[in-house]
Amino acid sequence: MRPRFLLLSPLMVTFSVLMLSGCDESLISDVKEFDKVVSDSALSVKKTYSGVNDFCRQCYVTKLRFNPSARIKHRKDDADNSPDVLMFAYSPEDIRARELALEGLIEYSAGLMAIAGSDSPKQAGELAAQISERLGSTADSLSRLNEMSKSTKDGQTTFKFESYSKPIATLAKLAAEKWVGKKQKDNLKECITSGYADTEATFDLLEEDLKNLWKFAYKQNAELTLLAQENYYNYRYVRKDWKRPAIDTPDYEKYVAFVGDKSRLDLLNEIRDSAKSFSTLFTSSPEPLISRMRESHQRLKKYADEGKIRETGIIDPNGKADDQDLRDKSKGMISAMLDSYRQIKMSLYKNEEVK
Repeated sequence: MRPRFLLLSPLMVTFSVLMLSGCDESLISDVKEFDKVVSDSALSVKKTYSGVNDFCRQCYVTKLRFNPSARIKHRKDDADNSPDVLMFAYSPEDIRARELALEGLIEYSAGLMAIAGSDSPKQAGELAAQISERLGSTADSLSRLNEMSKSTKDGQTTFKFESYSKPIATLAKLAAEKWVGKKQKDNLKECITSGYADTEATFDLLEEDLKNLWKFAYKQNAELTLLAQENYYNYRYVRKDWKRPAIDTPDYEKYVAFVGDKSRLDLLNEIRDSAKSFSTLFTSSPEPLISRMRESHQRLKKYADEGKIRETGIIDPNGKADDQDLRDKSKGMISAMLDSYRQIKMSLYKNEEVK
């Protein structure tokens, strides 16, 4: 007598295993990657903002050193509306708004990771609730900055705080509504798709903002500083009509003293360091960090929309193998599952015969 249980076909077993393990694991892997990329990149971009005033101040003082005719502007000159560079080129409020937006992205990615990375619904819910609360606090801080900017003279500010406060506030609201509910993991794809537009909007703002910041605050200041040093050196030390005198002459001793002059050598070392720093700015722009976050986020959204299994998976939405490597993996996994199926089937029949 055959045992009274439902025998699944090998194809059904294979399909079930792939759907239950491959998709979830791939999605979790994408969320984990997104969380790491955002955490690492956002912290680096924050340093770009937090260090901008120190950098501008150093460049400003260096240019003053080599231009005796320039006077220090300690306060804002209303006549030409120029910033008080000695104090700050960018207001602390402007910089803080950008830092808060980056912190919001870190909290958002951490929240998705909390939902995806825990097998305990209770633990995931508690952690997600904590992160949601922090994200809400970040959004409130941005909102307060926005209100402060409206109360400034003529409502003018160097930065539109509302641009950042809106998407972060929307993400905070999404977190409060969807992260803290029951079965968070089942709701992961919806959380990803619901927060996609506002996350991308934040990336857009940061990307455009960093282009201007890097071009004017960093590269332009570094170039002008180097130019001031070069001009001073040319004015102070270059002697076009001076030819190298013969050895053992009084002029040769003056020549040696001039060539070895410590102040001249120190200035040359400063020019060398400034040139090195300036050239480094061409290859160390933070813009690629925003691109990294965006690319990882778009891969996450693509999977959430299409159910595509990437790298660790087996099939794409059309049911076709992505490449030869995936086809080989597919054959190996299917073969192993078929062997397991046969062994289980034989074991069950043997047990039935003993009875």
